[in-house]
Amino acid sequence: MFLRESILQDIRYAVRAMRNSVGLTTVAILSLGLGIGAGLLARSLQAFLTADLGYDPKGVLTAQATLHGSGMDSQRYASVGEQLLAAFRSVPGVQSASWGRISSSTKLSQLVVPGPGGSERRSGSYLNFISPDYFSTRRTPMLAGRDFNAGDSAASPAVAVLSEDLAKVLFGGVNPIGLRFRENDGQANGRDYLVEVVGVARDIQYRRPDYGPLTILYRPVSQCASLCWGIGFYEIRAAGPIAETTKRLESAASVVDSRVSLKLGLLSNVMDSVLHRNRAMALISTAFGLFVGLLAMMGVYGVTSYATAERTREIGIRMALGAKPGDVLRMVLGQTMRVVCLGAALGAGAGVAAARMFEGIIWGVKTTDPLSFGFGVCLMLLIAGIAAFLPARRAMSVDPTVALRFE
Repeated sequence: MFLRESILQDIRYAVRAMRNSVGLTTVAILSLGLGIGAGLLARSLQAFLTADLGYDPKGVLTAQATLHGSGMDSQRYASVGEQLLAAFRSVPGVQSASWGRISSSTKLSQLVVPGPGGSERRSGSYLNFISPDYFSTRRTPMLAGRDFNAGDSAASPAVAVLSEDLAKVLFGGVNPIGLRFRENDGQANGRDYLVEVVGVARDIQYRRPDYGPLTILYRPVSQCASLCWGIGFYEIRAAGPIAETTKRLESAASVVDSRVSLKLGLLSNVMDSVLHRNRAMALISTAFGLFVGLLAMMGVYGVTSYATAERTREIGIRMALGAKPGDVLRMVLGQTMRVVCLGAALGAGAGVAAARMFEGIIWGVKTTDPLSFGFGVCLMLLIAGIAAFLPARRAMSVDPTVALRFE
């Protein structure tokens, strides 16, 4: 009878131990899988923020100019635009300034490069009309050729600077400086212009880096003619307090024409707004990861406390036979951490599955990023160790006399 009761007791202990192990393993798998996903999103945001944008936005103000009133024509807008550029360049503290206008056409410019045997290379591109110093203000390097200068006027031959990506599309590996292409202005009349390439500029990221660079065709703002409407936008690199420079720019604009209003901002805010979605997702996932870590700590603590309480009699017997408190601490911690390590190993597989869900969101980091996985595993083990230490420490203080009377 006694043997039968002993066997049943051993079976109950084994079932409880298995149940506790399954609980710890499940907590570790879920926590690690979600933690790795949060780590990948955070690493992706870091890659976005450190990506090479092709320019330096620090210290650059943007100004969108609007001329209020009626009876304005393209020549009046161009005249005011030139005066504003000269006024901004004379403002104290301004290191450089540029003026840009965007084509009024909603269609992409169609570019054609004739090839041997009647073949052609075609590409659509975004068209920006810019003044000299646009690239120096942004600190975008010229890869070949030159920037626009005062000699590129409305009366001179049409010239262009190509973005690096557009140069590859149109001319492949050939140096395009001095070569020509046909450009359709995208207007209703569909006129073609023969344009000479005078420079190639480094790609500038106008959108999220994971979308890749845009094919940009830069033309002198002096050759905009009827293709543009409105004054356009300015970029001003200045030293000193931003607020003070802003007031000086507004004052200079009012001197040129009292009907001009400026919408001022920082060039750095442009990419910040582009990355707003990624930053929000990374912050949410990080907060969620911390919440999951807290739940994991509570789960490990609860399971370990329950398992330790069920082994009170066993711990009392061990201590009555000479086991030291340190031995009990190592036993409880060791058994808990072995199960958590098993869960972490299985959780790494769950993390790979979770990472595939973020393939269309993350950028600049692989779904198998070792840093994210390593950080997730180490954090999980640290959380589990802290959560298991408290029940293990409590088990050290068990009184063998009381423990032997347990159950």
